[in-house]
Amino acid sequence: MNPKNVHLTLAPANHHFAGLIAGLFLGGILTTSAMCDPMQVDDKTTQPISSETRKAMKKDIDDGPSQELNPKIDASRITELPAPTIPTEVILPTPPIHRIATERAQTRLKEAEWKTAEQSVRTGLAYLTATQSKRGAWFEGKEVIPTDQPPKEAAAATAVTALGLKAFAQAPELAPDPMVAEKALDFLRMKIEEDGLDGLNEGGLGNYVTSALVMGLAAVGTDTGTLMSGVEWLQQTQWDAEDG
Repeated sequence: MNPKNVHLTLAPANHHFAGLIAGLFLGGILTTSAMCDPMQVDDKTTQPISSETRKAMKKDIDDGPSQELNPKIDASRITELPAPTIPTEVILPTPPIHRIATERAQTRLKEAEWKTAEQSVRTGLAYLTATQSKRGAWFEGKEVIPTDQPPKEAAAATAVTALGLKAFAQAPELAPDPMVAEKALDFLRMKIEEDGLDGLNEGGLGNYVTSALVMGLAAVGTDTGTLMSGVEWLQQTQWDAEDG
């Protein structure tokens, strides 16, 4: 994402939702996109592919598609390419980075772009700091529209607070007050203690609430038990082919 190409139109200052989305956009999306391009790593960790796996891969290629083509697809428009070469090893992925870059050299941004992105993050975090509730949340008591799952406000505070926590956890050096993240984490812990994951999801928008909670806790790096419980809940409730 190039900061010069980011255009954001805000509603009047009393429109809490528009301002909050602006804060999350600047403090969340920018932190994970414009300033989080990983450095090139020369040393790659590889792992050999077993002969059994290579044989299975070749068989899949030789056998061709296992299902008939969907009648909605025009077969004449499909481009066919030569079968790929079966690899002998695979390059393992590098560990995920849950923090934004702290130096311009860690990114591909130019000096002016770096300064613009950094100031945007500071602005977003400052807004979130100013609008956090006394209990450490954002969006408490606000109605979520559109949704047909009552009560409409039930999911908002937990999910949005988790996203706000994620923004602060990814850019602690740019946060104006370190206690903001602590208060947000305490609020989420309180909600989980009071309602549990099942209780939170009964309020509607369960996938959204749990996904946001997992992202926030993953960025913080604590509360591993709750984090894994959230991941397991998402895995168990994910639709498969039988669910449509």
